[in-house]
Amino acid sequence: MTTSGSNFTEDENEQKLSDKLEPVFLSQLPHQVLLLFLTILWPMLSKPDQTRLTQTAYTLHRDLLRFFPSARFEHIHKELSQHVIQSQKNEAEKILISEESSDIARYSGQVQKQIKDGTVQTFEGPVYRIALGAEDDEMAAMIQSHLLKYENGESQIKKQQEKQYPEGYVPGETEKTDFFVLDKLFKIICHSTATDGDALEKECKPSLEALKKQLNPGHVIESGKHFNIHLYLRALELCLETASSNNSMKIDFSVKKVAGLIYSYMPAHYTKIHGIAPVDLNSKCLTQLRTAIAEKQQRLLEVIQRGEALAPKQTPRL
Repeated sequence: MTTSGSNFTEDENEQKLSDKLEPVFLSQLPHQVLLLFLTILWPMLSKPDQTRLTQTAYTLHRDLLRFFPSARFEHIHKELSQHVIQSQKNEAEKILISEESSDIARYSGQVQKQIKDGTVQTFEGPVYRIALGAEDDEMAAMIQSHLLKYENGESQIKKQQEKQYPEGYVPGETEKTDFFVLDKLFKIICHSTATDGDALEKECKPSLEALKKQLNPGHVIESGKHFNIHLYLRALELCLETASSNNSMKIDFSVKKVAGLIYSYMPAHYTKIHGIAPVDLNSKCLTQLRTAIAEKQQRLLEVIQRGEALAPKQTPRL
């Protein structure tokens, strides 16, 4: 038996509905309501009604979100924060402008970043703090300018800065302890007697897993830097040292499996620096990268300092 206006049997329609429905979370409720509505009614509608409903679906979704303010903020924050972690400044600014009256820049939520190896990083906070944690100087400056439009925006900037960097932001090599795992891994590569790439990878597997844990500890990242860019620079330096051995297998492993692994966790704005990908590496390129990164971090520090200067001074208690 078929249902009017549909090419599927009732059993097939029930199966399609079952396949589409997922556990309902409050933040997803408007989407689930719309999905349920369309899935049940769609097979029973005439072609003209299907066309009409398709044209109004976006409006319906938008109106449903109005009935669930918390879900609406969650929905917008996810979209906005994805643009932030992908360093898509223009797209993020469009949302901030269109949602200026909603104070969306103050909303705190979680955002996930998909890593090439299939793992996921989770960050939490308002989008300004997410930009600060990624050390994205241009994104942070743009969001900071929008926060200034809000009531008490100056104090909000200061508050978010202190939450992201409780001890203050320090550019440069501050995460020296991260280097221990990396240096140990390259010592294994250097002294390995493996004759093929598979054997070398097997020998290095425990140290590679330890490095992955350094890059992604597995918990929600709420403060501090999201990524140690100087760990990557150190990896490139060690790759150059490995290149002097003229062992093509070790060179290839160092560049692709080690430097490439670290690169996959790198914040998007850093990947835009010319020559930063671990290919065609040479000492001149490494020097240029150090300079470019130092300049970006200095610009972020200046953004933070401007925000600090704008914050209202507290009157000392007598």
